[in-house]
Amino acid sequence: MIESNKRVCKNCRLLKNRIQQGMFDARNKKWVDENAWTWNGNLCPQCELERVRNKMAEKRSKKNV
Repeated sequence: MIESNKRVCKNCRLLKNRIQQGMFDARNKKWVDENAWTWNGNLCPQCELERVRNKMAEKRSKKNV
């Protein structure tokens, strides 16, 4: 049975759809948005992408020093 619900992103505070797309293992569900991008806990895919982008830029700038 596939679940679908609405969730408020903890970063952007917007109400977004969250759709279950299978399971990671027997206990943990895999959640995606309408574009099949994976949620990270209560963080929507767009905010997660921005977080990772900023983190990698920070990591690369430290490496070049």
